[in-house]
Amino acid sequence: MKKRFLAIALALVLLLSVASVAAASLPAPQTGSTYRALLIGNANYGAGMQALPGSLTDALAMHAALSTSDLAYKTLELKVDQTAAGIAAALKSVASSKIGDRDVTLIYYSGHGYKADGGGIVGVDGKNYSFASMQRALSGLNGKVIIVLDACYSGKLIGKSAAAPDVDGPAAFNRAAIAAFASPQAKAINSGT
Repeated sequence: MKKRFLAIALALVLLLSVASVAAASLPAPQTGSTYRALLIGNANYGAGMQALPGSLTDALAMHAALSTSDLAYKTLELKVDQTAAGIAAALKSVASSKIGDRDVTLIYYSGHGYKADGGGIVGVDGKNYSFASMQRALSGLNGKVIIVLDACYSGKLIGKSAAAPDVDGPAAFNRAAIAAFASPQAKAINSGT
C-alpha cells in the first residue's frame, strides 16, 4: 500500500513538474495542426492478475479533460481493457494515419507494465507488448508524439529505472527522470520505475 502511494505521489510530482515544460514544447494551436489522441485504460485483467480499477478511472478522466480542452482533436479514441493484440492494432492504426509535420499525437496508457526484456505494457489477456514493439510501431510518425504511461516499469521506455544499479536511490532517480523530461527532446512521460 505504501509503495503504491509513493508511486502515485511520484507520478503526480512528475506530471506537475513537467506540465509547463510539456505545454511549452507543444506547438500553439494553429491552422494546419491536427491533434490526435489514443487513450488506453486496462483495468480488468484475467485470472491471476490484479484488477486496476484506477486505470479505467484515469483514462476516463483523461478523455474528459481532452474532450473539453481548447484543442480540437481530430480523433480522440478511448480503448478499454485491451489485449496485447488490441494494443498493437490500436497503435498500428495511429501509425497508419496521415500525420503532418505540425501535427501532435498523444498516446496514453494506464495499466500493468512489466520489466523483463526491456519492459513493456500488459494486455488484459496477460500477454506482454514490448516497448521495443511500441517504438517500432510509432517510429515513422511525423510531428510531435507524446507518450504518457501510467504503468509499473514504464521508465524502461526511456532507459530509466529505479532498480537500475547506477541509480543512487530514489532522489537520484527523481532528478534523472525530471532532467529527462525537461530536455527539449523529451518524448515520454511515465509514472513507473
